Formats: sequence, structure tokens, C-alpha cells
Amino acid sequence: MSSENYMADEDWTRTKRSTPWYDDGNIVLVSANSSALFRVHRGILCSYSTIFKDMFTASHEGEEVIDGCPVVHMHDTEDDLKHVLMAMYSRSYFPSGAKSAPVTVIAAFLRLGKKYEISDLYDEAQAHLEIDLPDNFEAYVTSQSSPWKITSVPNTSHDVAIAVANIVREAGLLSMLPAALHMCMDCCTMEEIFAGLRDENGNVGRTLSLENQQACALAIQPYHELTGQTFAFVQTSLSTCTSRTTCQRAKQAFLAENFFPSPKLTPLADCDEEFLEALCPACATDARSLHRDSRKEAWRRLPGIFGLPDWTELVEKELS
Repeated sequence: MSSENYMADEDWTRTKRSTPWYDDGNIVLVSANSSALFRVHRGILCSYSTIFKDMFTASHEGEEVIDGCPVVHMHDTEDDLKHVLMAMYSRSYFPSGAKSAPVTVIAAFLRLGKKYEISDLYDEAQAHLEIDLPDNFEAYVTSQSSPWKITSVPNTSHDVAIAVANIVREAGLLSMLPAALHMCMDCCTMEEIFAGLRDENGNVGRTLSLENQQACALAIQPYHELTGQTFAFVQTSLSTCTSRTTCQRAKQAFLAENFFPSPKLTPLADCDEEFLEALCPACATDARSLHRDSRKEAWRRLPGIFGLPDWTELVEKELS
């Protein structure tokens, strides 16, 4: 081994050795900006990705080495590499059917899964997102009965919504984008959408991508209009009502609480069961039916208010 290669070893002594680092590994990956090193096994990585196989085959004699292992410079972040490598070595790192998953792990699987054609990880991340971001109304209604499957740090709905919308857009998962943008409109204030989230010290943290900001800006007016249409049934009177005064009072209270001075609900919001129970049986039955039909129509129109094609075209574009 040449003296140049020994010097290469010394040059890396100040670089963090990250997990995974296996003493019997036979290749060292260097993350973007040389921020971290990973010592892993060429064969394991190649078994997941033919692109890795081609990359490692292209290595030449005389290149850098660390502890006798050839060095491969990656253009991926330390976190992305760590999540993907850990999952390759241990499926318990992200078990199939997990009840929840950090958005950073999902993002890493999508980015590197697509880039290096690691289909197992990419498909698992996509399937996990589809639970919270379906492309059909019935699945959306079902998803609302359980907590989100995606978590973040800090684990707030605002942070998760922005993070998910960004990675869905980045990964080109177009059929998930309407539901993801709806999450942002539902969970975030306008300031958070356009200026980013701030921590307790006022520092800007996670921000929505420019494309997603533009989509939300386009949607502001039609989003509120669609909300009004979803709950338009509250302003109707039923000829078969058996308690007109009571029902009218309940409807007025519902409107005052949820629409003044501005709408507090969303186009896809479920109807408050307490409000429905305050209505007479005839009005309650009618309200449930009208509200479900209105929500279904709002779902159909959801992509359009964000400047996106309809659901069918989004799915087709994603598959092409």
C-alpha cells in the first residue's frame, strides 16, 4: 500500500465515524460534505441495489482508503445514509406494518430508494404514507379514525404536515399531494405556511417548499368557499322537521361557533356529533346524508383548488 494511501487514513481521523460502523466491513461510505463515515459490507449493499454494485465496481486502484477499505464519496446526507443503511442491516429498524414512523426515515427511504433503486425501502415508505394520504374518499374517511402514522421532532401536527408535504412533492408522489396540502391548510396558520415554523426562541425551523407555498396561496379562497359548500346544509330547513325552533337554534349556534368571524372548519371536516344529536331525528338523518355527499364532492374537487390535475390524472402521472 502506498504512502499516499496511509496519508488518506490520517486525513479522515477528525471525521465522525457514524452508525453503522462494522470493524469487518470492506468499504467506507462518506456522506455529503464529508460529515460522517460508514464502514459497511459491499455485498450487503449490492444485494439491495444494482446501482451500488455498478458504483463499487467502478472503483479504481490508488483511490483513498480508510483502515484498508476503499472510500466511496456519496452525495447524500448523513441522516439519509444512516437510516437507509440501518434498515438494510436490520429490518427491525423499520419493521413492516409499524404503527408509526419518523418522517426523517420515510424521507430517507424515498430519496435514496428512488435514487439507488432500492425498491424494498421505497415501496415500504410509500405504503406507509398512503395510509395517511390516500387517493380515494373512502380510504380518507377511514384514515381519520386513527392517529397519523408519521411522526416528527418536534412531534406536532404543524411540523408533520409541512414535512410530509415537502417529501411527497420531492418524491413525485402526486396522488398524495392533495391530501398532504390539505393537511397543511388544516393544521398550519397562514404565517406558518408562508414564513415557516418558529421555535420558542423565535428561530425559523421547518418551512414549506416554495412550490407548496404557491399551491396553498392559490387555494386560500376556494378552500374557504369549499368549506362553506360542505356545510351549506346547516342553513337549510327540512319540511319534515319535528322541532323547528330547537333545530334552528342548534344550527345558528353551530354557525356562530364554526364560521364567525372566519371559518374554523375545513372542506373535509367531519360533522360534530353533538350538533347532530341536538337536531330532531328527521333533520339529523338529512344532515348526515347531505354532509357526507358534500364531503365527497369536496374530495373530488380538492386537487383542483391547489392547481393540480384531477385524481385520475394524478394517479396516471405517478404511474407513468
